[in-house]
Formats: sequence, structure tokens, C-alpha cells
Amino acid sequence: MRGLYDVCRMCGVSCSHGTECVTILNRAALAELRACGVSIGASERKIEHLDWFVGGNAGKIRRLQAALNETGMVERLTEDGVYGENTEDAEEHFVQILINNLEEVLKNKAAVRCINIYLSTRLYIAGKTGGGIAYKIKEVLYNNKKTIQRLIWKLGAEYYLRPRGYNVAALLLEHSLKSAPSDLYFSQMHWVTRKIMNSKGFKDAFSELEKKIKEDPDVYAVPGKLEMNFQKSGDTDLYYGIGKCDIKYTCIKQHSSVWVKFSTDDPYNFDEIRSISANIESGIQVHFADLGNLANDAGLLSQADGVISTFSTHIQFAKIVRIGGTSS
Repeated sequence: MRGLYDVCRMCGVSCSHGTECVTILNRAALAELRACGVSIGASERKIEHLDWFVGGNAGKIRRLQAALNETGMVERLTEDGVYGENTEDAEEHFVQILINNLEEVLKNKAAVRCINIYLSTRLYIAGKTGGGIAYKIKEVLYNNKKTIQRLIWKLGAEYYLRPRGYNVAALLLEHSLKSAPSDLYFSQMHWVTRKIMNSKGFKDAFSELEKKIKEDPDVYAVPGKLEMNFQKSGDTDLYYGIGKCDIKYTCIKQHSSVWVKFSTDDPYNFDEIRSISANIESGIQVHFADLGNLANDAGLLSQADGVISTFSTHIQFAKIVRIGGTSS
């Protein structure tokens, strides 16, 4: 019952009676119990520590109860606006799930919505100190920032990059989010390699090389490199995934043909993805609005250090320049 006095103070209610009011309420409660034939005995002190809701806003309690029910993670509550033992148990159970399986919880839209309600609702419960469940939730989120950041970028790949056809960018971003990503190797038949070969940037560069080889294969059929800038060539997916890179080549003359073997060893560059973080956040909010709000409040999207890991992509493919004919 002592928490009632705290509620008064936090709500701005000036009460000169304080402990006297609490004493009166205690007496009234005990009188009701005795009238029902309940023997109180030594339980009087325990009664003072019960965490039942006293006063406050029943509408907010109902909102929290409804939010907990929507998660599907707790035993269904009666949405009666009364903060009782069942509601408290449900809260504790929800927080425990949050601690043990944070990423899965944050993929649950209803669960994220529930978290935001707890963090935004000014609700004071008698006997509660230190912010209660909201404090515990904040502590879990603070202690698991990197997990949240990784999840946000994963959702960015799924709900922003892929729907726009940026599949190379999505693939490389998701791979970089692993704790220790290995290098990636793409052969000529891999779809990433085919996308590079069919890109405007590569086609334009190869067309120039092909002309020179056909003009004078003895002079131009030598090792070199093609400098790719996928932003300038308008290959947006490759720009967000690869950015700029040098594609090295070697040439082998065989009768009336020149085999041109291409290879690139490119470190993953996160700068291009970082440049559209605001767009990614908007893409997330379409599907996970509350998670987007969490990210925005914590400034998580700008904090990629320690979350994005570097690795290299190794790509190899070949084309044939037919001297006096059509290349393939």
C-alpha cells in the first residue's frame, strides 16, 4: 500500500496525510477480510507488500493486457484493467522470453508493439520501484544492442533491398552480419556473376576491350583490368553491393579466338549501404513500424561498427573474342 503515496506524488497530488491515508486503507482492507471470515494473523505485513494495482488508469492497464495477449507468448489475460497477479506473471514471463530469445521476439510484430507500449506508457503500480517491467525491458535492449542492430539490417535486406531487386546487395549485407563471415566465391554460372556480366557497366567496358582486341590482337590481347564504377553506370544493385571494383583480365590467343579470363577479389564495402540507411529504415517501418521506432530512438541504424564484418568476394568468368567474328 505504500506505493499509493508514491502514485499521489508522481501524479502531482499534494497530500499532507500520506501515511495516514495508507493506514486508513489498510484498516479498511483488513476489516473487509475479517468480515468475510478470513483469519489474518501474521499475514498483515505480507498484505502490505502485495503488488496489486491500486488506483491509476485502468484504461492503460487494459491496453497493456491486450498487448500482452496479442503477442501470443503469455497465458491469455482477462482484459479487465486490473493489475493482478496474472498480469504480473504474464509480464515476467514475457521479459524472460525477451531475455532468452530476443531476436525471435523482435521479429514478432505484436511483441515489438507491446515493448513500445511499455516504454511509452507512464504507468505507476503500487509497490513497484525503478520503472518495473519497462526498466527490465530497457535493460535487455541496452545489453543486446548488437543483436538488435543485426536484426534491423537483416530486415532491411528483406523488406527494402530485395523488393527493389537489389538481390546482390541483400545477399552480401546478410552475409556480413554473420559473426565470422567467410569469403564468397562465385563461378561463371552463379547468378551474381551473371548479373555482373549482364550489367551495363561491364558490357560497356568489355565492348571497348573487344574492339581493341579485334583491331590488333597482338597488341591488346595482354593482361589488364577494367575499372568498374557501378554507380556511374546505373547498376544500382551492384553499386549497393560492390560499389567500385577492378576486374582483372588475362588473354589467351587460340587460332582465330582470344579467351579473356576475368577475375576480381573485392573486399565488402559497407559505405554504399550506409548511405541509404534512412531509406532502409523507412522500408522496415512499412512492415515493422514499432521496430523502426525503436531503431530510430536508439540511433541504431547509424551504429554499424562491430555489427558488419568484412569479407572478400572472389569472382571468375571468361568470354571469347572471335577475331573477325562475334564474341561470346
